[in-house]
Amino acid sequence: MRNLKALVLICLLCAMQWGMSAQNLDQKKKQWQSLQSDSSGLTLALEIAKAYKLNNPDSLAKYADWVIAVLGEHPHPAFFVKAAEAHYDLAIARNMKSDFIKALQCCEVAMQFYQQAEDPLGRQGALVFKAWIQYNKGDVLDAIENAENALQSLKDRESEWAESQRYQKILGNVYSDLGTYYKRVGESDRSIENTEMSLEIRKKLGDLNDLAEIKMNLGRIFHDLKNYESALNSYNESLELITASDNLSAKSVIFNNRGQLYYDLEKWQLAESDFNNSLEIKTRLNDFKGRATILRKLAEMYFDMGKWSAAEENFQRSESQFRSIGYNLGLAHTLIGKAKLFLAKGDSIFAFNVAAEAYGLSRGCNSIKVLLKCAEFIQPLYKHYGMLAEALAAAEDVQKAQQQIKEEEAKEIILKQAYQEKQAASKRYIYFLVAGAAILLIILFLVFRAYRMKRRASALMEREKMHVEEKNKNIVDSIQYAQQLQQAILPPIENIRQTFHESFLIYWPKDIVAGDFYWLMEDDHYKLWAVADCTGHGVPGAMVSVVCSNALNRATKEKGLRVPGVILDEVRTLVIDTFKESQREVKDGMDIALCVYHKSTQTYQFAGANRPLWCLKKSGELIEIKGNKQAIGFQHQMEPFSTTPVPALHGDSIYLMTDGFVDQFGGPNAKKYMASRLKLKLNEIATQPFDLQKMNLEWEFNQWKGDQEQIDDVCILAIKCF
Repeated sequence: MRNLKALVLICLLCAMQWGMSAQNLDQKKKQWQSLQSDSSGLTLALEIAKAYKLNNPDSLAKYADWVIAVLGEHPHPAFFVKAAEAHYDLAIARNMKSDFIKALQCCEVAMQFYQQAEDPLGRQGALVFKAWIQYNKGDVLDAIENAENALQSLKDRESEWAESQRYQKILGNVYSDLGTYYKRVGESDRSIENTEMSLEIRKKLGDLNDLAEIKMNLGRIFHDLKNYESALNSYNESLELITASDNLSAKSVIFNNRGQLYYDLEKWQLAESDFNNSLEIKTRLNDFKGRATILRKLAEMYFDMGKWSAAEENFQRSESQFRSIGYNLGLAHTLIGKAKLFLAKGDSIFAFNVAAEAYGLSRGCNSIKVLLKCAEFIQPLYKHYGMLAEALAAAEDVQKAQQQIKEEEAKEIILKQAYQEKQAASKRYIYFLVAGAAILLIILFLVFRAYRMKRRASALMEREKMHVEEKNKNIVDSIQYAQQLQQAILPPIENIRQTFHESFLIYWPKDIVAGDFYWLMEDDHYKLWAVADCTGHGVPGAMVSVVCSNALNRATKEKGLRVPGVILDEVRTLVIDTFKESQREVKDGMDIALCVYHKSTQTYQFAGANRPLWCLKKSGELIEIKGNKQAIGFQHQMEPFSTTPVPALHGDSIYLMTDGFVDQFGGPNAKKYMASRLKLKLNEIATQPFDLQKMNLEWEFNQWKGDQEQIDDVCILAIKCF
């Protein structure tokens, strides 16, 4: 029944084309080719992948793999849902290729990303599909457990999700799948119950194709149970639903199933009519394999009816069709039927020759039942014609096939017994749970008494807390006003984007105000930018940053300096002069990385005070230019700052940063992040667009920091060279 369900799903998918015509799909592929270097290509790749679900696993895997590769192992939270969808698509592709281990791994990753994205409905949908993979793998009991867990979770949120079409589809899928699982373990009533629940949901959604599929599955269940009346009613209803559709493949399957039912009931004329209807559709669809199979069924039916001429004609047509497409398994099945016909007609020599060919073909096919059928037929003929060695080999094949079939039947019996034992264990667990609940109620009563006593004491503490919070609020309000003053010295983000078309800024003060700041200036001939780390952080650091930022503006705007080392020399002089007015010695100052771009010569120069410049070449090489080992501020030994040319070309990237990122404690051993790890990270994400680079660095910092406190201000300014 599962193969049948997959066939119908594929047919329905081909009919609907997932809402995307072939022409539209080609256009999207071309558009995606031009957007592969942009983050907007992710959404388009997932849209293209949807067109290949359940009918082209290789193409589906191609686009899913691309999205996963772009997002990386640890994507930014904004892309968790896309990562989940991509891994879910990859799980579908792996399942279609029968690579169940990898399919389960992909499904688990999808569930994790859905959970991180706070999309519980998506996670339940992935759990439903995980159960389906487990069923295909043969882990039927695990499949039932996961499907039932998903169903319970969906029911628990019904009031919240009931109006969601996505919820209804997932709910319909899990009921339909449970119908299949319970049929496998012999729970016919539960199988029918779940399938009928799926049917009711499909009715609400109003999808005739889905309704027809579920009705047909229900008919198969009744058919296997030999409840022929219910099976016939389900097949008839399924056919009525699909009649208005142009889904010819689905109609052909339903006609074939109903024809088989009439065949089993020996209602020959009705069976013949349905088989011929199915045959006509398969001919129109150029389904040669399906056409040959129906011709064989007609031939077998005519043989049972005693119409041997019609049987011979249809066996011959089936044989020719199977030979033309090279499908040996079907050919062996047809030939052994043809051999039985000629043996019944008395032509034992021709029957032997045909059966010998069928037997030879069946030994190379992966079907124990067809091999058994052919070997049982040919073995006495070999013996009759004195071919004792061949007769012995055929007898051994019969014995092996019968043994393998018995083993498969035993596995099914063991599976059903294991399910029954698991159900009994669940009942025992419930009894223990009830007893445990009674004990828990007693404990809860005692805890509640203790809670009431603690609550009285907490009320007094709450009043004291409110008094302290009022004082803290006044302090915070003052600091927030200081933040507004500090922000006035920082260039707006829009100015950075106008000056550098490709750039990003990460600026995270440790407290409300910061000792780190970034600076930018542009005139007709130069672009100047810097990041600086002033002594301390919080309010003291912010006060020093105002002094240092003002010194940068005076050195460049009032005095017109444009050489980085000379600018830093002048800034140091201005900062020292500012603090000279104090009656005590002030050693406050700043570390800084300053870069200057000369527009006419298209060259870059750098000067630094205890801070480096990193230049990431297009080739992947990362060049570090270190600044002077002295700060901006008073020192007993002061040297002029050096100016260093930067070997940057068009397409290279320049990163200026303070030490807050690399000095952050975190990770599994609560150690510093370190500059070496940041260099490796930049190399890893170098090919990504700057917006994704920023997201990945922010995510990396937060993942490393974890529950640790941020120890310093963080400032990174990156630009793409002109």
